[in-house]
Amino acid sequence: MLIELMRRSWPGKLGRDRDEFKLNVNGSSKNASQNAAGGGVLRDHSSNIIFGFLKNFGPQNSLQVELMALYRGLHLCIEHNVSRVWIEMDAQIVVQMIQGDLKGSYKIRYLLESIRKYLQVM
Repeated sequence: MLIELMRRSWPGKLGRDRDEFKLNVNGSSKNASQNAAGGGVLRDHSSNIIFGFLKNFGPQNSLQVELMALYRGLHLCIEHNVSRVWIEMDAQIVVQMIQGDLKGSYKIRYLLESIRKYLQVM
């Protein structure tokens, strides 16, 4: 299993392993009372797009929408039977929360646990 949350740019194409994929996700929110959106793209070892997604998550804060975008991307990876995936995102706090096994507030606790469960089955 090859799963990492990264905060740096991938230096070019993935490795030569045809089962290796890269998931880029991002979320954006102007403020918690306005609509927030997130999206992502999954690419194979040759940088070919496997799927992309964009979703309006309604009124959410930045942390919530980053987590929602990651959750949606992982959900789609599982639907596409993808198990070897590099995850790249620019939300350092999300990376730290998942890697540090933090619980977070009640608003994000379910998302964090759901993301961790997805990462365990991949």
